[in-house]
Amino acid sequence: MIATNNLRAVVAGVSEKSPSYRELDTVENVSSLPEVISEINKIKASVQVVELLNQQFTTERLQQKVSTSNFPIVHLTTHGQFSSDPDRTLILAWDRAIDLQEVSKIVQSRLQNQSNALELLVLSACQTAKGDKSFGNGSVF
Repeated sequence: MIATNNLRAVVAGVSEKSPSYRELDTVENVSSLPEVISEINKIKASVQVVELLNQQFTTERLQQKVSTSNFPIVHLTTHGQFSSDPDRTLILAWDRAIDLQEVSKIVQSRLQNQSNALELLVLSACQTAKGDKSFGNGSVF
């Protein structure tokens, strides 16, 4: 069993309809995600967190929190669009979509310092279990 008392995470999520929703291909089918709050609360019950929820979860604030914290886990829970085409793969912060290349840059900002490296990135988005079959065959952020 993993001891959770020492785990720390940057946790960010969007539970309400946000300005970034218009950037999804399927915008007409996008609804709010009230379960995000429950997911974040469950994490907070076990892990020390820096929380960015709804309007607090901007691209700039995520970049700042990930690059300056020493928290080894980043957990993002929001809408997303996943594809084998990197240009069509994204997750939604409150203010705008974050594409695959930008997620990679955010993660890379922590790889510069191995003693403070990011150990786990969780993308808990509406389509993480969907998408085309070729995505996930060795795809790395």
